[in-house]
Amino acid sequence: MLETVEKILDKYDLLSKEKTLLVGFSGGADSVCLSDITYKLSQKYGFKLVLCHLNHNWRGEHSLADMEFCKKFSRERNLEILTETLSAEEKQTETNARELRYEFFEDCKDKSNANALLLAHNKNDRVETLIYRIIKGTGVKGLVSIKEKRDYILRPLINISRAEIEKYCQSNNLNFVTDSTNFENDYNRNYIRNEILPKFEKINPKYIDAINNLSILAEENETLINEVLEKTYSNILKDNKISTADFLTSSDETKKRIILDIFTKNNLDYDSKKINEVLDFIKKNSNIDCGVKYSLTTDLWLFVSTEEIEVI
Repeated sequence: MLETVEKILDKYDLLSKEKTLLVGFSGGADSVCLSDITYKLSQKYGFKLVLCHLNHNWRGEHSLADMEFCKKFSRERNLEILTETLSAEEKQTETNARELRYEFFEDCKDKSNANALLLAHNKNDRVETLIYRIIKGTGVKGLVSIKEKRDYILRPLINISRAEIEKYCQSNNLNFVTDSTNFENDYNRNYIRNEILPKFEKINPKYIDAINNLSILAEENETLINEVLEKTYSNILKDNKISTADFLTSSDETKKRIILDIFTKNNLDYDSKKINEVLDFIKKNSNIDCGVKYSLTTDLWLFVSTEEIEVI
């Protein structure tokens, strides 16, 4: 497993003394495994390693105990750790937690001047995300699930299973904490993990690998689609504005894909119903000279006129 992570870090030119790597560290088995491996590699290659831990403060004293575990892990290895505790008044939802977590990561990246943020998502996480997206109706693009790399975020364990990670921790005598909320089925991802996926095993004991391969194939197809779209955009995009006339003469499949890109590039939730709704709006209002606006969020709009389509 160490060799797997080493190859991925080398692939992105991160194994040198000039680099600083930041690891998102919850204290769970996944992040303990990743932090231990990157610590060993830092000793070999000399890059600086910094950990960061966000206490969501959902479980009171138990959350504080997890944070103390993370600090102890860092002290034992003489590693810097950046921590923050959220207010107990924050909304305890999966979406809000994710948004606040990535805001924290961004802040820690700036503070540590890190070259990359390493997160411990694994093969099981990719499968759970894919199933969740299928259920939500996010379309074929959603099958890509979790990528190995996105912007400055790198996931070196994404092709390693949770079972392999737990085996690594056991073999290396590594303690880790277990978040009790992982067993509460009130949260969608927990319900998928605890109730839905175990039923898949009855059909195919190797379902994790099978579904993971589907995600990899989807990513390969997505690469091909994006290459075709690049050529399409070169014809219809001018000054970051889409030519309405060129958009309307495209196939409906291309129109939907362009709308999908608008949603993903602006980090907006989407499904097929939403995409069709936007497409209908554009078709119905493309003959209005002065233009009309469609609300994407409270402060983000899609402007449509006879001349152009633009996000404002």
